[in-house]
Amino acid sequence: VLGLDGSETMISRASAIAIKNGFTNCEFILGEIEDIPLPDNSLDLIMSNCVINLSTDKYRVYSEIYRCLRNGGRTAISDITLQKTLPKEWVSDPNMVKTWVGGAWSAEQIQTAFEKIGFTNINILSKDVSDEYAKKWGHGLEIKTYIQSSLIYAEKSTPTVQEEPEYHIPPHT
Repeated sequence: VLGLDGSETMISRASAIAIKNGFTNCEFILGEIEDIPLPDNSLDLIMSNCVINLSTDKYRVYSEIYRCLRNGGRTAISDITLQKTLPKEWVSDPNMVKTWVGGAWSAEQIQTAFEKIGFTNINILSKDVSDEYAKKWGHGLEIKTYIQSSLIYAEKSTPTVQEEPEYHIPPHT
């Protein structure tokens, strides 16, 4: 299990928690989600929990996830998606961006990006955010009419090349 974070503090904290709990199959690496410091085709599963909205280059993040997955690999992402377009002042408000709202994409935008990148079996499940989180993220605004919580699943599968069928020529008699 690999954990990726852009903060040395979080890497240290996660490593300490793993040691404290006796987890020996974990490694935590420093890096950015727009440039994952791992080789191509090296992972079976990539999971993310509500951080992609913080990236200003989401297409690059999704492309990096695809690059790092092995053929048949999967991704499972939890994130905030838009139900409708945000007011312009919210998109440029640093408070809205840092609480995952200002940078959100719609499920349709994510679907389109995933298809363009090459993901298959894309499934996006969305539901209303709770009142608690809407209050936390919305800064007193009516945010629930704009955002939803989504789980995004997809696979990396490259087309297989069909082999030539074997032809059995009967022996000459």
